[in-house]
Amino acid sequence: MNTKRTVTVAILVLLQLASLLAEQPAETGKIEGFDAFSNALGIYATSLAGDGTGGLHYQHWGKKFGFQGLISAFYDPESTFGRKLDYSCIIDGLYSVYGNTFSRQISGRLYVWASVGHRGYSSSSDYLYDDENQETDRVVFNGIAGLGIGIEIITYGHFSFPVQFGYYGTFPSDPKLSFAGGGGFRYRF
Repeated sequence: MNTKRTVTVAILVLLQLASLLAEQPAETGKIEGFDAFSNALGIYATSLAGDGTGGLHYQHWGKKFGFQGLISAFYDPESTFGRKLDYSCIIDGLYSVYGNTFSRQISGRLYVWASVGHRGYSSSSDYLYDDENQETDRVVFNGIAGLGIGIEIITYGHFSFPVQFGYYGTFPSDPKLSFAGGGGFRYRF
């Protein structure tokens, strides 16, 4: 009976010590909220005015303002009914509206964004015929502009899951205006 009591007390003490080690006190500065890191790298995908794109993504935050950039490109010279070349370069200006650290593991930020950029593609799906009845590719160079809101969910201080919604317009070669959404994954440092 005495052995059972000793083992039970020892297990309870070990569990208590383990919980104290797992849950570090706030005074140590280990809580990393939405403003703990100012840079992030990752991937991002969006539907720009109906045309999807995605690629490498970089983000930087100051106190209230920030910026982010997206670079995407693909090339498939053998494509017969799709895009042979598709690339885009987009820069967003960011303004943080609200941010909160909910717990040691989860924080978030609400922000507004405004985008400018460039997109180009060569498409064989919209082929044209010249005078000699030969197929030619359609080449499009567009400017991009957009405006909307974004939500960034941050887990464990380093993992960021951004979601953005808003309106994008493309011009002058292939003018469009459309509601668009996008999301991604970034590592904050």
